[in-house]
Amino acid sequence: SQSSELPFSCHCCQLETSATGCTEQLRALQQKVRAPQNGVVVWVHLGVHGSAKEYRLEFQAYNCADFRIPDVRGQVLTNEVI
Repeated sequence: SQSSELPFSCHCCQLETSATGCTEQLRALQQKVRAPQNGVVVWVHLGVHGSAKEYRLEFQAYNCADFRIPDVRGQVLTNEVI
């Protein structure tokens, strides 16, 4: 008999598009998703782009929150270190 288990697991979720909501949800996810025995966890963020017609993966990111437009909770961040 063959094992039906895949060598990986996949968790998908939609995060709130606010700095506070996203931080809260990510902390909860980090507690829930534990590293497997090989110690590898991959997080993929598809981002937010109001006029995009398809998904685009970021190839470079900066650890800086800088929102020109208020998020869904009305928060505006300028050059905040993440």
